[in-house]
Amino acid sequence: MSEKELEAFIDESINRSVKAGYSPFVFQRMRRDHGTQEAVRRLVEADVFQSGLQKLQDLGLLDWSVEAAAIRFPDLFSHTTLEYAGFKLSMAKDRRLKGLKGPK
Repeated sequence: MSEKELEAFIDESINRSVKAGYSPFVFQRMRRDHGTQEAVRRLVEADVFQSGLQKLQDLGLLDWSVEAAAIRFPDLFSHTTLEYAGFKLSMAKDRRLKGLKGPK
């Protein structure tokens, strides 16, 4: 899949989040400053679980998270990014986010 498709996926993710009552301001700023792919990578590889992932979990929108985006577009991300994404989604689905760090 292409960067253009990733951009469209993220646009839809933001639209769905806003409609559900959550505005991902920090991610939008990161996206503007670093580009979509790099913003996704930075958030996914962060050693802490982001509040946005928790909020998307609460809203039933995990399939529209940046972690889900990385997994959906694996050719655009490194093995490390994909490991973090899988780990964080697994923890989110198990509702075990608080205080956890990444797969290092």
